[in-house]
Amino acid sequence: MSDSSSPGLTRASTSFFQPSADVDGRDKPGHDGLERSGHKPDASSASAKGSLLLVNSVMGAVAAMFIVLDAGSARSASDLGEAQFRKNCAMCHSLEPGRNRLGPSLFGVLDRRAGTVAGFNYSSANKNSGLVWTRETLDAYLADPQTMVPGTLMVFPGIKNGGDRQALVEFLASQHD
Repeated sequence: MSDSSSPGLTRASTSFFQPSADVDGRDKPGHDGLERSGHKPDASSASAKGSLLLVNSVMGAVAAMFIVLDAGSARSASDLGEAQFRKNCAMCHSLEPGRNRLGPSLFGVLDRRAGTVAGFNYSSANKNSGLVWTRETLDAYLADPQTMVPGTLMVFPGIKNGGDRQALVEFLASQHD
């Protein structure tokens, strides 16, 4: 089908514009081409065809780039979670079982009751919170610890970016036996 605003162009199934005539000016079978419409190809229409082919090539390259990026998304999500841990948690918490620092070890934190790591002196607010660290409770706590557990001694403003928080939660969930 021919696009009335662009004589000699057809809309391909990928929604990119394709020339309806070969580069040498001959019609492609089954298309209403330039010659059938009475228009004779000249240097400017050949230039336009070349430009369209270039645009399609660039669009294809960009699409291929997104496919490659998507293929690496699992690794990059894990890397983002680890980076968030290093940036926001590692100064006070370890990922080694039984190695408490200023904060308790976060190894095996998923599905653990709050305030229960042996050898760590928790605030009464954390010990008595009744929380179990699920993905949802970790997400809420990491967004704003003081609101989630009023009276907590953890001095941390929270992670406001939901994507960064989710990456950290998934990273912490992966830290277990």
